[in-house]
Parts: sequence; C-alpha cells; structure tokens
Amino acid sequence: MANNIDFSDVKTQRTIFIVFIGIIIAGLIGFFQIKPQTENLKALKETSTARQKELDRILNLKPQLEKMRIDVANLQRELDSLESIFPVNSDVPGLITDITEVARIQRITIMGFKPSKTPILKKEYYVENYYELSVLGSYHNIGSFFARVANFDLLVNIDRVNVKLNPNTKMFTDDLKEFDLYTGRKTSDDLVRSVLANFRITTYSSLQGEGANAK
Repeated sequence: MANNIDFSDVKTQRTIFIVFIGIIIAGLIGFFQIKPQTENLKALKETSTARQKELDRILNLKPQLEKMRIDVANLQRELDSLESIFPVNSDVPGLITDITEVARIQRITIMGFKPSKTPILKKEYYVENYYELSVLGSYHNIGSFFARVANFDLLVNIDRVNVKLNPNTKMFTDDLKEFDLYTGRKTSDDLVRSVLANFRITTYSSLQGEGANAK
C-alpha cells in the first residue's frame, strides 16, 4: 500500500531524522524567542503592580497632603504676622516713615531722631534697638502721638520721657496767632505746640538679623 512506510529503508530513516531535527530546531527557536517576551511581560506586570501600589498610596495620602498644605499656609500667615511685630532686621527707614506719618496727623513737629548712645542690647532671643527722639506739640497731641506709636504693628516701647515748655518762642507765638484767627472747633491744645518732649524708643529685632553680632 502506498501509505506503508518502510522504516528499515535508509532514505526513510534519513527523512525521519531530518524532520525530527527540524522539529527540535523549530522548538528551540520558538523557545528562545518566546522566553524573553515572557520575561519582559513578567517584568512589566511587576512594574505595573508597583506603580499601582504607589499610586494608591499617594491617593490615600491626598487628604493628609491637603491638610498639611492648609497647615503650612496658616503657619506662614502666623510667621508673617510675627515678623511684622518682631522683624529680622531693625527697619529704621520704615520706623521713621511710620513716626513721621503719625506726627503729621497729630500736628507734631519732629525736632530730632537719632540712634541712642546706649549700646544695642543683645538678649537671649532678640536684640533691643534704641533711638532718641525730640518732638514739639501740644500736651494732648503728644499723648495721642505716644499712644499711636505704641500701637504700631512693630513692637515699640517708649521710656525716658522728659517734657518741658517749648523753648522755640517764635513757633509758640506763631501757633498762638494761628489759633486767634481759627474759627473751627479745635482747642488751643490741638493747635498750639507748647511742649517739647524728649524720649527714647526701643524696638526689637530677631537675633537672626543684623543685630546678631551685637555685644
């Protein structure tokens, strides 16, 4: 029969051997091609799983991160508020500007502003900065001036106050003449600069600033 195979025939054996070798080679080729892909697929699955776990962890932390963001914003506002009261450096130009503005409102004439001869005092956590001031005004207005200065956002202390009559006779006389011609509701204590006040202002700054080297 045509489909009978003679396994004893050399040609048949050779053909079977060649086919067998071909199957083995094809299997090896397939194995070495598929194995790297399988390993890559496994690695990708592991990476994907790790990334998903990391994403889940971040998503779980999101509410905490939002709370932390709010806490940081609140702390920054508190820090800004404290720095306005207790600055890193002594802001002399800013202090002069603020005092000048209050003096203008209170009809106060600033006669002198200079750093005190008292050495800058270094404390454990802060530095005391001293300034000597002389102003002319009415007794009432100088009191209001002190109150406004004491209420600055910057922490300010006023001491060593010395008050006496205005020695500037011309200014005093000119103010009296102005008051005599005045028809409004203000009193002489509002318009007549009858008092000279000398005093010391103390401001406070952080040891982190320029006063840190003070002795």
